[in-house]
Amino acid sequence: MTRALAVALAATLSAGAFAAQPTDRALAADPPLPEFTYVGVVAEPTELGDPEVKELIFPTIFHAGAHLSNPLGEWYMYYAPHNSPGGVFLKYADSLDGPWTKWSGGRVITNTWDGIYDVSHVSSPDAIWNPADNKMYMFFHGENHIERFATTTDGINFTYGGTAVETSMISSASREVSYGRVFAHPNPSLGNKWAMFFMENTTEGFRRIRQAVSNNLRDWTIRTDFVMRPTALDGTDISAGNLVKFGGQNYIAYHGSNGKIMARTIDPSLTTVGAPAILYDVNHGSLTSARTAAPAFTTNAGYTYLHYELGNRLLAKIAFAKLSLPDPARLSCAGAGSDEFSGYTFNASKWPTIVRPTLARHTVGGDSLTALSEFPRFCSSKFPRSRG
Repeated sequence: MTRALAVALAATLSAGAFAAQPTDRALAADPPLPEFTYVGVVAEPTELGDPEVKELIFPTIFHAGAHLSNPLGEWYMYYAPHNSPGGVFLKYADSLDGPWTKWSGGRVITNTWDGIYDVSHVSSPDAIWNPADNKMYMFFHGENHIERFATTTDGINFTYGGTAVETSMISSASREVSYGRVFAHPNPSLGNKWAMFFMENTTEGFRRIRQAVSNNLRDWTIRTDFVMRPTALDGTDISAGNLVKFGGQNYIAYHGSNGKIMARTIDPSLTTVGAPAILYDVNHGSLTSARTAAPAFTTNAGYTYLHYELGNRLLAKIAFAKLSLPDPARLSCAGAGSDEFSGYTFNASKWPTIVRPTLARHTVGGDSLTALSEFPRFCSSKFPRSRG
């Protein structure tokens, strides 16, 4: 099914059994979605060495090299089983293309925390850096009615933070709140620095996506109206909402019970969404029609990466895909000019945005720039010198 047909079908079905709610007002024109290309699997349940673990879910990618001192690798990927006891596991790599190495210490967060909780499972990790206190915040659920968080300065040793959202903050009809994705609010002028999309299950019997907002990642307020509920194109349930931007347009990406990663345009206030369309649906050889879910997006070095669950529910693994072309936003960062890399000092005025310069490990000499870590770590306002 083409994306254009998917959007048209969604509009046709919106008057049916899953008719859009007032918060589902369509935006005027939905731009075309980008094309992701399947690359491969990066985590298998068998890697954990536990025959009871059949499924890995909800990957989250964290740029450890940009925020942590002496990280194991440039990038951290957290993921979890969903069956009891669950737990958050860590892999690390120097490139988003891999290879990924499993941290040998086991779970970084477990289903028990002395004096705080003892639950059947914890799962669905989501990591984000808070510059206000120089800590990573890890959100996760356990049990299904509560979304918790913990903090860390090294990505491995966590301190319990508290409850982010739970069903009691909504109504007696709320049965589950979980699968939260946290991000900087796209319109902080509305009064909130951070936002979270999370799944709510209710006594009505279907799963929908709600929003909570915060100014410090610790104290959360749940919006009265939900962001969106499923349409006939999505299936009976939707979950794992995530904010992503393509071509200057904000989208909420999520998965439906149709087994596909979906997307809808969403305005900067996070209140008005467009019609659903298929963003990603694996169709590569033996993977034809495989379920895809829980999208996580990372943009680096000119490419946007999509990490996600691949496979039937309770049997999933972690896979990734990439945009087939470099991200235009990355290409547009260079302007007129050049850097001849003359002398022996890096000219920071020509490369004004450098991530953690003390760790970038670059040297200049012989009219060349040598980067000893992952390249590029910076975005230039000048074109680098072209060398044959």
